[in-house]
Parts: sequence; C-alpha cells; structure tokens
Amino acid sequence: MPEGLEVVGYKAIRHEDTDGHPLSASPVEGSPGVPNLTKLPDHSSRPSLVPAHEPGDVFWAARVRVTGKVTGDLTGCRYYYRQDGTEYGQNVACTSRIRLGPPLD
Repeated sequence: MPEGLEVVGYKAIRHEDTDGHPLSASPVEGSPGVPNLTKLPDHSSRPSLVPAHEPGDVFWAARVRVTGKVTGDLTGCRYYYRQDGTEYGQNVACTSRIRLGPPLD
C-alpha cells in the first residue's frame, strides 16, 4: 500500500448486482451509470463456487481512504481459495493509480 492510502474494508460483490460494472476505481456514492458499491450486499460470508473453465460471478472490491499525498500505485492482487480441500494462494498482476489534483502525465 503506497503512502497516502489506507484500506478501510473489503467486500465481495456479485456482477449481477452491478449491471455489468467494470472493475475500476469508483466514487463511494456512485455516479451516473455506476452503482453505489457501498449499498450493494456483501457476499463474503458464503462460498463463491466457480465451475472449471468458467468465470466467477463475484468480484472483490477494496475501499481505500486517502490520508495524504498519494506517492505510488496500488499494485498486486492476492487471492486465497480452496479447491477439493486444498488451500491455494495466487498473486495476480494489477495496478490502480489514484491521484488527486491535475494529471501528472
């Protein structure tokens, strides 16, 4: 986690609840065409079964708070899951850039 950001929570959200909302940074209260993710049900308390060779119907969202000047990008996503009684961990490359003020580039 870069300086200037802190994770304040995670949530498991069903794609069906988002009307196909893409995975990206979203305003806390939503915006036109983007749902308010804080008001959607959290599905983290129950298993999300994913059939082989099929996409899952749940994605994880992290809520972050800006605490100061953001000095870097959010990088790397780490997932833990169980298959046939064996637990696995998987690191997936991902990057989210959060900046306040005028564009840097």
